[in-house]
Amino acid sequence: MKSLQSRIVVLFVALIAIVMIATSGFVQSDVNRTVYDLELLRAKNVRDQLFHSIQYEYQNSEFHREALYRERREFLESVSSLAFGVIQDGYSKYQSGELSEEEAIERTLETVQNMRYDNGVGYVWINDTTHPVPKMIMHPTIPSLNGHILDSQQYNCVEGRQKNLFVEAVDVCLEKGDGYVNYLWPKPTNNGLSPDQPKISYVRLFKPWNWVIGTGVYTDDIERECKKHQDKVFKALFKEISTVRIAHSGYFYIFDGEGKFLVHPQLAGTNGNNLKNPVTGSSVLKDLSNAAKHPDKPFEYVWGKPGDPSNNFQKVALVRYFAPLDWYIGVSPYLNELTAPAKELRFKILWSSLIFLILAGIAAWWVARNISKPLTLLAKASRQIEAKGARGVQLPISGTLETQTLGHCLQTMIDSLQKNQERLETMLFLVESAASAIAMGGMDGKLTYVNPAFLNIWGYDNKEEVIGRSLSDFWKISNSEENIIHTLKNQGRLLEEIAIRSDGTLFPVQVSAAIVRNDKGAPIAIMSSSQDITEQKTAQDDLKKARNYISNIINSMPSVLIGVDAGGVITQWNDGAIKETDITQENAIGKPLLEVFPRLSNEVLLLKEAIASRRQQHDIRRGIIRNGEQRYEDSTVFPLVANGVQGAVIRIDDGSK
Repeated sequence: MKSLQSRIVVLFVALIAIVMIATSGFVQSDVNRTVYDLELLRAKNVRDQLFHSIQYEYQNSEFHREALYRERREFLESVSSLAFGVIQDGYSKYQSGELSEEEAIERTLETVQNMRYDNGVGYVWINDTTHPVPKMIMHPTIPSLNGHILDSQQYNCVEGRQKNLFVEAVDVCLEKGDGYVNYLWPKPTNNGLSPDQPKISYVRLFKPWNWVIGTGVYTDDIERECKKHQDKVFKALFKEISTVRIAHSGYFYIFDGEGKFLVHPQLAGTNGNNLKNPVTGSSVLKDLSNAAKHPDKPFEYVWGKPGDPSNNFQKVALVRYFAPLDWYIGVSPYLNELTAPAKELRFKILWSSLIFLILAGIAAWWVARNISKPLTLLAKASRQIEAKGARGVQLPISGTLETQTLGHCLQTMIDSLQKNQERLETMLFLVESAASAIAMGGMDGKLTYVNPAFLNIWGYDNKEEVIGRSLSDFWKISNSEENIIHTLKNQGRLLEEIAIRSDGTLFPVQVSAAIVRNDKGAPIAIMSSSQDITEQKTAQDDLKKARNYISNIINSMPSVLIGVDAGGVITQWNDGAIKETDITQENAIGKPLLEVFPRLSNEVLLLKEAIASRRQQHDIRRGIIRNGEQRYEDSTVFPLVANGVQGAVIRIDDGSK
């Protein structure tokens, strides 16, 4: 142990072994916890992705349902408007004296009584506003009701409240003038009347005669269509997630508020209210439902594994509640599978540490062996360096390991000095040949160096014309050199300045400047890099003018022009769109098209087709109701594809002319 080599090897290996043992002891528990947390976080993230997928599909379904209901409501309003017009006409003839009030009422009721739609099923009725229960004025399909008080129990069918539907109609009209009543009513079928079905009626008050005009349609087909679509989407989603596994055997499950499993490897379609925790005896679903109150907090319990249900294993559950469907969405990995990667990682670390320790011992032996070198040869080489310089010198490396290593170090130092010298020469060449104007000045604001590019940009012939002059001779600055230096010390750089050429002309430059400091942090010089940005400024001004010109062209067009990206988000909104919707550009751009302009649902379909086919799409003379008047409009979708970014321009013109 007297040799330097053996001492280095033993010390090096011992230190590495101590560090490895200490590190292994300290990090073992942290590794277990970290791996456990990461696996649990992965399970939570996948669960949240499933939650958001369900939420997204549910919202899509609700949006579709609302669109269908909105279409039905608009239709009912149009039918009611026709009947209301007939009543107003009759009242006007009474007011003008053309008819007596009795004649006007009789003719009006006769006309409205004969109004039909929806293959003769749809009709319009009229009742008065008598309280507490109104009286039927005219019912076209049940004339026996005419003149009778509508207080039968069968009319207590307002959805969710069991309130008399005609009383509700009167209340709505007296409060708002018009509105909707949702209720349940038997539906005529080929086999007679069906059980109660959902129905919606639009009611409107005609104040002069205290009449409530009502007409309604059934909505059971809407609910069936939405339920069918929702079931189809969720069935596909359930099939996909039923095969997903967390860790090795962990799985996802979904059950509803009544305890029915919608997704589960073995229990799908069954009721789980009778499932008990084999340890505590409590209801498993009740425990999981309570766990959903804290969706990010793991809930531990025991359960069997798929393929091994007879043995119980510790599990961790993360459950989240989706209120609109009364669903509990959970993921339950097994605890031993979550920690298995940590055990495997510890085993790998142990073997890696042993291999590293062996390699470290070999490296220590090799380093110690190559330390020595004859000191006399090194001294001779040192005198040669002192006499002739370091360039091209190759130290003699031989002898003992200790001196050999020392020789390598000295040779490395010499090589480094040579490289630094070459690097400095290269840097000087780069500065001298740089296209940017590079200048250096003292802390007094006087220039001490400029490169040829500086002379060329500023219009000087040689450096002697520039060196020693103040910064204010070359930049048109309002502050003094002292203020500029103070700014650089605090901010580190300047941005855009006005420079002065040798002939006195001004031009814009982009300046990047900084304080140069010594190894103690004291400022010793100012260094700057400048570029003539005259052409860039001119180009920016031209671009701004061009954009304003294009914007004026777009906004001067009478058409509605809307730019959207491939996802249907608005990117352009001209004055025609503002005039049509009363929505400003600030409130439109960046939002989904249907959110800002709901009636353009058909244009969204044309948009997708236009982008997919890269061809224009048209919708000619589409009818709309505007301010109670039938109008027509023409829509054209122009696909746009530029630099890989897809989108389209929607143009809407008045086709009523």
